[in-house]
Amino acid sequence: MAARIETPSAEGFSAFGDSVSLSGETVLVGAPEDEDTGKVFVMDLAAAARYCVGAPNSVGPSAFFGTNGTTHVSHDNLLLLAAGAPAGQFGLFYYGPEAVQVPFGDGYRCVGGGATGLFRLYPPVQIDGSGAAAHALDYDNPPTPAGQITPGSTWYFQFWYRDPAASGAGFNFSDACALSFCP
Repeated sequence: MAARIETPSAEGFSAFGDSVSLSGETVLVGAPEDEDTGKVFVMDLAAAARYCVGAPNSVGPSAFFGTNGTTHVSHDNLLLLAAGAPAGQFGLFYYGPEAVQVPFGDGYRCVGGGATGLFRLYPPVQIDGSGAAAHALDYDNPPTPAGQITPGSTWYFQFWYRDPAASGAGFNFSDACALSFCP
């Protein structure tokens, strides 16, 4: 049984994934404590324009960024996802108006602030036991008015996470995605 991830509840992600499977641009994340036997969450990595690179971290080759839901602002169902990050650590989804690729910490910052700045999506999230994190994007409550996501706009998103077990700065980033929003 496969299900698309919709806007999460805190309870729904308390046991998000013990197993992960990647096939092309589709990632399946097991839901071991769901009442439906064999349920998985489906992440479609092709839904967003992926760019930049994720650097190796303490648990693998890199963390990656994905989405589920749509970029239709009126649907208000976009879920930001990250996988391949160190379990138990905290991370933060953020976005901005420019695509960049500059070394920062133990990886690459792929989102630039331009004239409006960077927008952090609070609260920080704790990475679950399988290395996954999720944040429901709330179009009605931007971090600041300059970060309002509107139809016709394109924004660049990334996941920034702690990784104290890695050598160096103790933090790293996923790869990134460009998302173009429509009505």
